Amino acid sequence: PHRHGGRAPRDRPAPPARLIGPRQPRGVAGLAACVLVLAALATPLGPASPVSALWAAAAAGVGVGLLPRTGWIGLGATGIGWLVASGEPGAALILALAIAPVPLLLRQAPWEWSAPALGPGLGALGLAVAFPALAGRCADAWQRVALGALGAWWLTLAEPLYGTRLLFGPPPGTLSRAGWEGSVPDAITHAVLPLLGGPVLLLAGVWAAAALVMPWVVPGRAGIGRALGAIAWTTGLVAATGVLGVGAGGPGTGSVLLGAAAAVGLALARSPGRAGAPAGPGVA
Repeated sequence: PHRHGGRAPRDRPAPPARLIGPRQPRGVAGLAACVLVLAALATPLGPASPVSALWAAAAAGVGVGLLPRTGWIGLGATGIGWLVASGEPGAALILALAIAPVPLLLRQAPWEWSAPALGPGLGALGLAVAFPALAGRCADAWQRVALGALGAWWLTLAEPLYGTRLLFGPPPGTLSRAGWEGSVPDAITHAVLPLLGGPVLLLAGVWAAAALVMPWVVPGRAGIGRALGAIAWTTGLVAATGVLGVGAGGPGTGSVLLGAAAAVGLALARSPGRAGAPAGPGVA
């Protein structure tokens, strides 16, 4: 080992792990877009697609793989246009509100632009509170903040869009989708404004803050300190999320426990690129 003045250097906490390792190939961006399109058409996001879901997903994957930023923005514009052409401009507004902040906030890694969809995806499994742990695995601090906030934003927008409870449920005053999907003014009055009057902005702030501090609360070195840090971080996340949900409802105790367990596991997980790597600068 290298010595400095006859003394071994102190261990430094390892920098946070990337979601998929140090490289971010275009293929990952294409694959993420492909999965996103398949999920959107399977839920379903709108009326029956005029194109096969597999063909649409393949086209999205190729386009985003070749031109990650341009392809992803074009994919979002296509989805919005599809809903408008299908007579659902109100639903198109909700989709636009979800898509618009993504390129602005997640500038550095286009493959992560589809990652906010994991917010409602985990919510559908009763694991919504685990999403900030995924966001916390990004290497860049701003990416952690942005992805944590966007996961909460997409999750909350998906609840009135699909009329289901993913975390707190559609806020009071929200009509079913049939009551506003055909009109932008109705969508603003009966979906967007009730949403903004709820805890969505506070939830986005809590999840962004949790994702930001996760690498510092959960040390890079394996050991009891790492486990205790993950448990403490998850406890704070669940408690803060629960406080925001007082009076709004939320998932049952079983879902909270499952989500917390998943969050602890994700916080403790190490990416393959870091397995066995020494702590210190330059490890990603």
